[in-house]
Amino acid sequence: NEPSMLLKHYDDFKHATYRYYVLNEVAKNAPLFLSYYYGTKNPIYLELRNLNGYKYLDVMKEIFKEVGSSSKAFMLNYEIMRGEITVKEAHSITRSKTRMFRHLVQLRKRKNVIGIYSIDNELKYLAREPVFRVNELHEQRDAVRFKIVDTSKTSAGDLYILMVYGEDDIYTSSFLGLYNRMMDRMEEKSTYEFLHSMGMTRFRTFVKECAAYNTLESFVARMTEWERKALFTELVNGLENENSNLELAVSIADIYGSLKTEEDKQKLRNSLTKVYKSHIWKNEEGKRLYHLLEQLLTSDNTSVILESSIADLKSLDMEDLFKGGKNVQQHFFYDDEDGWASYASFIYAFRRHSSKWSITDKGNYVIIRSRSGNKVEIYANKARKEYDGLEELGALFAKLERFPDVVVHRGHSYYAQQTIETITPSANVVILGSCGGYNNILQVLQFAPDAAIVASKQVGTKYVNDELIYHFNEALRTGEGNDWETIWTKVQQRVKSNITASARFRDYIPPHKNLGAIIIREYKAQL
Repeated sequence: NEPSMLLKHYDDFKHATYRYYVLNEVAKNAPLFLSYYYGTKNPIYLELRNLNGYKYLDVMKEIFKEVGSSSKAFMLNYEIMRGEITVKEAHSITRSKTRMFRHLVQLRKRKNVIGIYSIDNELKYLAREPVFRVNELHEQRDAVRFKIVDTSKTSAGDLYILMVYGEDDIYTSSFLGLYNRMMDRMEEKSTYEFLHSMGMTRFRTFVKECAAYNTLESFVARMTEWERKALFTELVNGLENENSNLELAVSIADIYGSLKTEEDKQKLRNSLTKVYKSHIWKNEEGKRLYHLLEQLLTSDNTSVILESSIADLKSLDMEDLFKGGKNVQQHFFYDDEDGWASYASFIYAFRRHSSKWSITDKGNYVIIRSRSGNKVEIYANKARKEYDGLEELGALFAKLERFPDVVVHRGHSYYAQQTIETITPSANVVILGSCGGYNNILQVLQFAPDAAIVASKQVGTKYVNDELIYHFNEALRTGEGNDWETIWTKVQQRVKSNITASARFRDYIPPHKNLGAIIIREYKAQL
């Protein structure tokens, strides 16, 4: 799965009879990684310099002789082998980032392209610069923010590649801006036809992103009924052959949850059932994944295990949330305008109920405590004291050896990783108040496997976050209405007069409806 690591451990198999076969496979899939060894005194190159008769290694030798080891022409070995371009033409193409990006976009559309690992790594690298640029300008008007992609040369396909290869870095608003431009520039009659024109390159990633950012409905709306059915079949087929099969299963669950019509949900369920039945006697890994997905998504689900898991997530586990008779929370705020506003509204939400909650100022952070009922302590750094506040709280929890039962992230999505990396296994509830927080569930569960997660699929807002956090804490303090459905109903009532907040609250997902998290929990429980 990682060619660079394989090459670093060459000594482990350098005397094996299969060593040339392995190196030839690396040359086929990741030629750029292997090229770094050419012209050196490394045993790999010393073995290969006089070797002949291995197709992919032979073309690498040809490229090295003409342009040396520092050229990225090795990525285009597919076209060189087929006589479509010369080595010097390949070298010229790869010397310009813009020209190379557009060339690789076209190459990636083709079937059975060799050098795919190197091509994918290069596209990921090339996508980062424009995605970062759009991210950095998130407070600017769209004409300024998206200027880098608002050119006549930037096609719908180019935008698609930026979204799927920039997945790890893209902000919610960045994705939505690129998506809308892609849809406007698309020349194909249907979005299914467009995916095929892109060679179905990372199509699961794209559909997952659409589900996460609430654009899936508009994307599949431009498909015929047959095309939707075909797409759903392709989505669920072959999960067991993928490296990140659990992550893909989570994506399927998320996609299902984002479908708006029962007809589309039924199509996906039918595709899933069909594929599951074909795997019953074939592959144990596939059987487990598909069976779990089928249990979760089919309307006549009779799985006692899944029903129990969903029921457990509906209620707040008061025993786990009050370790030693006290609930401890940490709320993260960050030092920008959004953080200042969120912190101010957060403090006001508790200050206006001073008969129930006290606020103690500790300089760089505050402690909010319940005055009556169950003991709840909320530690929150001041937004304008982000660094000192977070450092002091981290040291305090470490000294007390008592880590938060509840972790709340407030702020933009690009700060979420910083919050998540502080989460410990003691966290039983994690509330991600940022835009697109739902995309981080897999990461959260790596740090806190038993956490119930609340997150938004699209835009997080302080108007929802404040109400959600206050009513959640009132449920903890009083011990009444301590289930997510009751909390959800109360928040819904509070935000209904605010049209924007009410609309955005619909994109917040409570723990018992977080299909991706349920899939992860149950899959790990079955191992």
